[in-house]
Amino acid sequence: MLHQLTEFPLGRFLLQNKGLNGYWTAYIFRNRTDHDTCHPLEKWLLTRSLYVMARERFYVFQKEIKQSLFPGISMASLPCGIMDDLLHLDYNGLEDFKLTGIDYDEESLHFAKLNAAEQNLADKTTFILKDAWQLDIEEAFDLLTSNGLNMYESSPQRLVDLYKNFAKALVKGGKLLLSFIPPPPKEGLKGISEEDFMIERALFGDIIQINYLNFSSEEEITQQLNQSGFDVEHIIYNQYGVAPVLVAYKR
Repeated sequence: MLHQLTEFPLGRFLLQNKGLNGYWTAYIFRNRTDHDTCHPLEKWLLTRSLYVMARERFYVFQKEIKQSLFPGISMASLPCGIMDDLLHLDYNGLEDFKLTGIDYDEESLHFAKLNAAEQNLADKTTFILKDAWQLDIEEAFDLLTSNGLNMYESSPQRLVDLYKNFAKALVKGGKLLLSFIPPPPKEGLKGISEEDFMIERALFGDIIQINYLNFSSEEEITQQLNQSGFDVEHIIYNQYGVAPVLVAYKR
């Protein structure tokens, strides 16, 4: 498996970086695989690994955002990656809206700007190069999406600090869409074969030694958000009971 990872670009990136950046996250969300040319292990990653559930989570985000649109809305994505969550929505009939992409990775912002231009949304979009823990933005957004950042942080206090910055950046009553990773059950995941679950643990745990698996239970993340000025409205799981999306509102 280690050798196979060196044979395609996504595998090499995972080995070198122990995680995904904005470009490769979008690659996973957008691709269903080309059966003629796709490397077998890459095909497994895109069709049978937990990345499939992350792709499903992306579409849950889009559905929730779509339901929240109103004239004059200001929305932000943090970290934005290449900003597919906001840039690939259908804004037909909604003329007055503002989008902001915030990321600490210059390469991701570069691709996000290209993405905005491709979607004819460059005039609606602002980009900010900033550390989320030093955000310093006050009551600027009606909706904020955040997918992945909290998965790299294991300190409960730093997570509370992060969520306080989210709250500060939202208007009163503003909506937060947040993803997190619950602790995996030892007996495997519902609907996932034992073989795939073993490959998952070997690939991401033993070989890549992925660095963003910070697990958080519903109770833990709800408590942290409550401390930060949010009320959790509901949590959406997929059919396998994983890949949750949390919906909260600034108190």
